Amino acid sequence: MSLLTALAVGLGLAADAFAASLSRGCLVRERVAMYALLMACLFGGFQALMPWIGWQAGAPAQALIEAWDHWVAFGILFAIGAKTIHEGLTGDEDDDTPKSRQLTLAALVVTAIATSIDALAAGFGFALVTGDLWLMIIVTGVVTFALSWVGVHVGCRISSLVGQRMEMLGGAVLILIGASILYQHLSA
Repeated sequence: MSLLTALAVGLGLAADAFAASLSRGCLVRERVAMYALLMACLFGGFQALMPWIGWQAGAPAQALIEAWDHWVAFGILFAIGAKTIHEGLTGDEDDDTPKSRQLTLAALVVTAIATSIDALAAGFGFALVTGDLWLMIIVTGVVTFALSWVGVHVGCRISSLVGQRMEMLGGAVLILIGASILYQHLSA
């Protein structure tokens, strides 16, 4: 696999993580650098880990997981997005406290897993085509790390300008990511 191919795959796989980090970044009111680093590490780590898992599982498990992966990703992202929208609608505009319940480690890990399920499928596919996946794993992890870090910072800046409405938009983005994953798998 060439570096250019690995970069293209990495950018494609990182798109969901970037959108999710942008959405989660809208919730960050303080300690932006800490949250940006945490989300970048989680999203980049899972985007790198999932192709490796898919590569290791290979063809035998591919049919079993591919039948449900898009539904799982959609369900998780829909639930997180709906919760974010609900809290945006019921929250207090003057509340300066961070939305810590949505930025807990557990919530961020679940989001990282949901946005990296497509990377798991990519790992399955590459197990069938090539024996060397390390370049794609490393490039995908680095690209996702960088885009997620940027996404948190951009989301935080946009949120400070737009306010609470951005939180609802962020929830809608997560639902759209889930719907996009579902649509892509069902229309294929």
